[in-house]
Amino acid sequence: EMIITGGFNVYPAEVERAISRLASLKLSLVSAADRQGAAERAGMTNTGAWLAANTRAWGAKAAADVALATTLESSLPVTRQALADGALSTEHAAVIAGTTSRLPEGLSEAERAMIETALVAKARHLDPGRLRRSARRALQAAERSAQEVLEHEDAELRGEESRAARR
Repeated sequence: EMIITGGFNVYPAEVERAISRLASLKLSLVSAADRQGAAERAGMTNTGAWLAANTRAWGAKAAADVALATTLESSLPVTRQALADGALSTEHAAVIAGTTSRLPEGLSEAERAMIETALVAKARHLDPGRLRRSARRALQAAERSAQEVLEHEDAELRGEESRAARR
């Protein structure tokens, strides 16, 4: 729906997409600053402190932004692109990053990518709170699946050991 304000025709959804795109740009800059050692060159203890000083943000928020920026850059390409496209917010991206960081270690890269892609698809239609609940269910399902794989591998190993002992 269009709103007229200050002589401009404004669509709130378009404004939100623009904000998300700018947040993506900021996070890309933060990630680059972290990789390039901007904090150390400025005599600061870490990139969070550097960001806080340069943006007048409070320390915990700056540290969270650095963590999200580096995670998006290193392991969440689908989420990073959706944020850059303005399709989801930084709050959505933080939920996805938090969820994927808690996935069981035994999952393959393909399984991790599939879970990230599914969460991004859900983020396009859910607010961050509802996405968090959906992500919690996905995490529980992944943990169950990983446990089932471990139990299956353990049963196979016990069977092999039993056959070897009989021989």
